[in-house]
Amino acid sequence: MVGSRETPISKRLPRSAVPSVVGLLVLSAIHAHSWERLQIELSPTSRSSSGRLLTESPTSSVRLPRDGSTLVYVAGGRARQGDVAADVNGFVSRTRSTVKVKPFYIGRHEVTWEQYLLFCEATSHARPIAPPWGVRQQDPVVNVTFDDVQAYCDWVGARLPSEAEWEMASRGRDLRRYPWGDLPPQPSFHLRAALQSAEGPTNGTSRVGSFPAGASPVGCLDMAGNAWEWCADSFDKLPGDVWSPDSYRDGNWARGEVRSVRGGGWDVVPSFCTTYNKRMFHRSFRSATIGFRLALSHVEL
Repeated sequence: MVGSRETPISKRLPRSAVPSVVGLLVLSAIHAHSWERLQIELSPTSRSSSGRLLTESPTSSVRLPRDGSTLVYVAGGRARQGDVAADVNGFVSRTRSTVKVKPFYIGRHEVTWEQYLLFCEATSHARPIAPPWGVRQQDPVVNVTFDDVQAYCDWVGARLPSEAEWEMASRGRDLRRYPWGDLPPQPSFHLRAALQSAEGPTNGTSRVGSFPAGASPVGCLDMAGNAWEWCADSFDKLPGDVWSPDSYRDGNWARGEVRSVRGGGWDVVPSFCTTYNKRMFHRSFRSATIGFRLALSHVEL
């Protein structure tokens, strides 16, 4: 269960490790992302100087100092992915598989325009194109490519969640169909998620966290609807997958050019927003329906 108290990183560290972490905040954009991505097993001494998130015991949530993002703790373990049911409308659903997931932290909310524009100002990174409804500071940022998102992660000292992590945080151990349970968000979809209803799509994205009744088992919000979310994985071709009619040529798969997104967006119906659905896009693709949330690995001393 996610608690309400957030613990600053420095207060969860052994006293001797604090200076190293303070120094690392300056270097995180250089070192931390590749370490998080590769999951390198480091010695306790090396971890004190090279790891960003070192704790004596798990805490319910952490807050990143650079952009203020809150990430909630997920204990990890063996996780079931996918579903044997056929998917719909050209989207892709994995066959069932079981994977082992290490403890991690994942963003309670999607990264907002306010946070992303702070990154652009600090680094001179190109600003995303504004969506048709304009830039709303507390809405999830959209129109970002996979590489834009990787640059943000390097700057903030975090990473993207893997598909397995994303699905565990969204689905829970009871393998629910939606983050809030098995029933679709009806009759009033407004109580659960920002997505399309029988009357048509919502007017673009919504302020992050606007649908508390749609929270996932670990307390993440907007994991169904609002914005699709880039994940760290290349899109894998697995036996039994249902293919989109606009699948990319085989040559792109080997180069890791096609990436996975999860969660559905503001313009899709509930059946697209299940916890096991995903779609694929080229890493250079940008859309007013795609954003992201952050993740961190948890390493115990």
